[in-house]
Amino acid sequence: MTTTPTPMKVTLVYAEVGPTELKIGRTYVHDVALDGDEDLHVGKSVEVIDGAGWHFKAEVTDRDDGGLWQLTLDLSEDPHQ
Repeated sequence: MTTTPTPMKVTLVYAEVGPTELKIGRTYVHDVALDGDEDLHVGKSVEVIDGAGWHFKAEVTDRDDGGLWQLTLDLSEDPHQ
């Protein structure tokens, strides 16, 4: 019997990724900017899409009491290529 791998659902998060975010390796998104179905938690892998449509792999690394999520960008791959 052969099994077909189940495709993983990628969680997309729209967030600003400009020169400052690239320099520090992280970006932030607030609860109010989310669709509500992301089910974010610290340690979750996500894909960040910025305003220009570039995709970045990231991990949720923190959330403060005010609802601001910190997303640490994986900059090992250049999304601009």
